[in-house]
Amino acid sequence: MVSSGVWAGEIPIDKAYNLQEVGGGKKTLKQELERIGYLGAMESSFTAIPIAAHFELHIGSTNTVPGKVQFSLDIRAGEDDRLMMLEHELKVDFEKIAKNEAVGDLNECGIIGRGCHVEWTLDAPSEAIKFDEDCIRCVDGSARELFGDEYEKFTREMISGAGQYDFPSPRFFGMSSSSETPDTSFMTPILIEKEQLLTWD
Repeated sequence: MVSSGVWAGEIPIDKAYNLQEVGGGKKTLKQELERIGYLGAMESSFTAIPIAAHFELHIGSTNTVPGKVQFSLDIRAGEDDRLMMLEHELKVDFEKIAKNEAVGDLNECGIIGRGCHVEWTLDAPSEAIKFDEDCIRCVDGSARELFGDEYEKFTREMISGAGQYDFPSPRFFGMSSSSETPDTSFMTPILIEKEQLLTWD
């Protein structure tokens, strides 16, 4: 997200370069980019590196951390009102779970433990994202061509808009209604040859 934020002009390059590692270390992002040979000479901005459209491929992963757990929750909904309602409901349910209280049948089979403490911090607001209709049709058409009669079996329309889409700038990926770069996002749990993913018109 930092790199995309710099590209969109929302995060100053010096601020990004000076970010320090988490966990008490002192190395900066710039030092680590230099160390692995990824500090490029080209300016990172939407004006220096213009693109016609943006498609993002997500491949899911899960992590389990025993004991103390700290994680980010990316809440998505098609409308801002529903997003706010969902956030409120999650806060209420998280507090109940932390106190070993019932939340429907979600935790009825679990072992009663010592409970835990939940802290909720908003890192960034996440407004509903409207992707570009032409890009959506491109992905949908490609999926229909790829899967044929099994299209319904292997595809599902989803509400999307990950953290990198949440910057307020209309130049940033995801702000398609007023963006210089029309875009959409698609996700896959399986490996498909990249040449099969999109059909360009």
